[in-house]
Amino acid sequence: MPKVSKQKSHLKSHLKKINIKGQRKSKYAKTSKTITQIDSENLSAIVRSIEDFKETQNPTTSNHIRLLKHQEIVFNEIREMSDDSKYNVFNLFNTMRYPKGKNEGKVISVHLQKKAMNFIINGIYKKRS
Repeated sequence: MPKVSKQKSHLKSHLKKINIKGQRKSKYAKTSKTITQIDSENLSAIVRSIEDFKETQNPTTSNHIRLLKHQEIVFNEIREMSDDSKYNVFNLFNTMRYPKGKNEGKVISVHLQKKAMNFIINGIYKKRS
């Protein structure tokens, strides 16, 4: 009896392999049929679509270019600072990070940075009457 189950499982796995090969062949057949049906008008539309897709995937998109410009400005400002100021900037980068939680290690949000600055302005630089 055990031989039958082994044969049965072997037969099932063999049939699966045959079915997968058949599916691959049908996919290749569909692809080759589609390729042969492409005319010059459709081909130019496909080429335009591919070029548009490449442009969206290109790292020189406007957001990336804007980011590079901001990065260059920041690095230039840091280069022009005195050594003491550079040390303070380094400490600022390390201090203004989330200490724990899901954002641990990330730079604190702009909203919280503004709140901290408002606290400093309204607390330390408050007019004393």
